Amino acid sequence: MGGRRAWPPPRERYIQHMKEYKQRQSTKSINGPFLCPKCGKLSLIIKKGKVENGRIEVQAICSCGVNGKVLLKYSPVFTNVDYYNQYIDLISKGLKL
Repeated sequence: MGGRRAWPPPRERYIQHMKEYKQRQSTKSINGPFLCPKCGKLSLIIKKGKVENGRIEVQAICSCGVNGKVLLKYSPVFTNVDYYNQYIDLISKGLKL
């Protein structure tokens, strides 16, 4: 009984450490910046514009020179990540950067 015990015990410290680690890893923002399809850097910004006739003007801007404006389907519940995904789908279908 002469030794000191570390508190919390090692197993509990490990569990606490993993909870903190997972919390730090899950703080990625869904509002950007996003991966640029041209240069591959995490620097693409999505800016929303006017809404007209159920469509919204979305502008994608990157430091590599990508500056595209497209009209996408509008929904009030869509966030920037939804518009980014629609933009990437258009590029994969043949939209030029």
